[in-house]
Amino acid sequence: MTKLSVNINKIATLRNARGANLPDLIKTACDCERFGAQGITVHPRPDERHIRYQDVYDLKKVIRIAPREEIRENGLRHKAALIIVQNKKGHFLAVQRSKNKKVFPLMWIIGAGGGVPVGETYKTAAKRELSEELGIIAPLKLIFDFDYKSEITSYFAKVYLVNWDEKIKLNLEEGSKIKWATKEEVEKLAKGGELCPDTKLFFEKYINLPNSN
Repeated sequence: MTKLSVNINKIATLRNARGANLPDLIKTACDCERFGAQGITVHPRPDERHIRYQDVYDLKKVIRIAPREEIRENGLRHKAALIIVQNKKGHFLAVQRSKNKKVFPLMWIIGAGGGVPVGETYKTAAKRELSEELGIIAPLKLIFDFDYKSEITSYFAKVYLVNWDEKIKLNLEEGSKIKWATKEEVEKLAKGGELCPDTKLFFEKYINLPNSN
């Protein structure tokens, strides 16, 4: 399915050049959505030469918030929280996704993760996902930001690390099986095409960090 996100930076540039609210940036964004656009793209700059910071806050008030199912169905860009789970031996918790998952069914991920709904912070969403998917309640350490785009899904995430050696309570709606895997075993899953492509990328980023092992 074709996905269209309209970049309105040039509309803002024209408005700023004219010195008045013409064209109306907010009305333009709403019109784009009304005529079928599936997203609105802006790129604020420190010098505010086109989109102003206030524009982002104003757009947030009027741009439609897509339901979770619509985000999945159409691959709409969204926010996510990802959690890498590692034990004292340095092994990683690998989880095979449920066969009922619409995105990457039966492929492996490392730890847990999911979308950040309206009203939640990244950290709150990470704690919720970790508890719901694996029954883990533990301190989180933010390690890096991660931006992912593909034809299937697109999101911006914050990636957290959790150290855990206790019992795992797998939510069978989320995953079908779990196992502790060494770095080499995770890399083998990736090489065999069994690791989710986004997981492969943020796992590689993690293991290349200083003192990650």
